[in-house]
Amino acid sequence: KIVGLAAYGDAEKLAPVLRERVRVVDGDVHIAGAMDLAFVRTLADRFAKRDVAAAYQLVLEEIAQDLAKHWLAETGLRNICVSGGVHANVKLNQRLREVRGAASVFVYPNMGDGGCATGAAWLAHDPAELKNLTTDNVYHGPDYTEPQIRSAIEKAGLDYETPDDIHD
Repeated sequence: KIVGLAAYGDAEKLAPVLRERVRVVDGDVHIAGAMDLAFVRTLADRFAKRDVAAAYQLVLEEIAQDLAKHWLAETGLRNICVSGGVHANVKLNQRLREVRGAASVFVYPNMGDGGCATGAAWLAHDPAELKNLTTDNVYHGPDYTEPQIRSAIEKAGLDYETPDDIHD
């Protein structure tokens, strides 16, 4: 929602204020008054929502780039791998790709807490086992046949229709 609305706002109306509240220190994000709901409500009351969204989007991109730069320099690695809900933000991921020294950016397909759990599970394995690990597709959930789907819909007492050409 923020990235969509941000496209219509003027980030510089509030970005300086947000930059004072959020910064990267030794690879960690420091947020002054992170739980200060009065601050956020004040912004929402006094400024156009599109300008608030634009400022948060811009500062998010800047902070993420600062983190990436720090950890690329600290580790000597060149590939960035990210997970978590914030990475459903395509513009943020584009900005990470622009970081000097980044050879690639991989956004784990589970852009939620599950992505972090998967990363923790991979971390627990011997790195040699993961060296050639690939993700051929993101469809790791269950499959349902058309009769199973129809049965579940009918059992729930829901109306449905079956189009002749589902793709259309």
